Formats: sequence, C-alpha cells, structure tokens
Amino acid sequence: MRKTLLIICLTLFSQFSISQEFIWNQSTYKPGVYKTYTEFITNAPSLELSKFNIQDKKASHGLMGLEGHPVKRFKIKRKEAEKMGGIIGFSDGNHVFINPAAMKGFDSKTNFYEVEFYGQFCYLEFLQKSTIRNGSYTSNTYNKTHGFFNLANGKFMELNKYTMRDLLEATDPELLEKFEDEKGKNKKVKEYFIEFVERREKQENSEK
Repeated sequence: MRKTLLIICLTLFSQFSISQEFIWNQSTYKPGVYKTYTEFITNAPSLELSKFNIQDKKASHGLMGLEGHPVKRFKIKRKEAEKMGGIIGFSDGNHVFINPAAMKGFDSKTNFYEVEFYGQFCYLEFLQKSTIRNGSYTSNTYNKTHGFFNLANGKFMELNKYTMRDLLEATDPELLEKFEDEKGKNKKVKEYFIEFVERREKQENSEK
C-alpha cells in the first residue's frame, strides 16, 4: 500500500506543469502570512507581515527535553488567533516557515519551521509529539524528525530509511543500490533525498 501511494505521488509530480509563478521557482519570496495552501505555493501571502509580532524560539525535544530546535512563534492573543482561523505559515522575504497543522488553527505556542525547496519538493525538520505511558502515568515528549511535501499535490512523506527505500525502489533502482550499501541510513536520508531530486530533474530535462 505504501509503495502504491508513492507511485501515485510521483506520477502526479511528473504530470504537474512547471510555472514561474510557483514558489519553488522563485529566487525571492514575498513577505507576508499565508492563509491558505494556494497562497503558499503561489508565493502570494494575503496578510501583511508587519502586522504580526513573530519571535525566535527554541522548542524543547528529546527524552529529557534538553535539546532546542529553532522555531518561529507568533506572539498573539488567543482570541485574536481564533478570529484569524488557520494559516499555513509565512515568509520574511528571505526564508519560508510553515506548519501545515496550523491550517486548523494556531496560537502563541504553535511552532513554525523553516523549509528548504528542492525542485517541487519542500523539505522540513519538525517536532513530533509522542505519549509515554507508565501505568496510570502519562507524559508527552517531542522528537525531531524530518520529511518532505510534494508541492504539486500537497502530499507529505516522513523521511526515514524505510520510506527512502520504498521511494528509490519504485523510482531509482541504481540509487537504491548505493543507499543499501550505506551504514547509518537514517542519518543520510536527507542527503539521498536531495540526490534523488537532482537525478530526477536531470532525467526529465534530458527527455525534453
């Protein structure tokens, strides 16, 4: 099932026409807040950035919560955030920060993560919550993980050695062979993801 979804995702990617209006083809970004996914991918924020107070923060993660991951947060009152409804993220003109979960609503504790664009893919490192249960006691911990969006269809895939193996098995057996020889695969999945995108773009350009 997972391989089928990957193939569908990549098929849609190859069929999506490239246009200069999309954010992944831009060298600069329009500053502002993206209310919708369409605003995000078309580099067309509808809310002025100057109207918001956005702060640099370090979000705790790891077993003891001692590590800090750089994030952005809005300094905003709860009622004001509720009135706005959801957003997907913002750009300061040089960088782009998103949190797709914020489309359902956000507050002053919502983390926004910087993204990197590789072709029509958007890579980000983010914190994922997990619940630890010990008898009647439960606690939440946050772990850093990473993944990418196929911006052509809005699908997200978490990056780890298993999903990377499935991706390469479905699309690039030659790169898969190289990947299988690696030790510590989970630490190198971003490197292989970037190489996958570059090889795919090179192949598509040669076929034009």
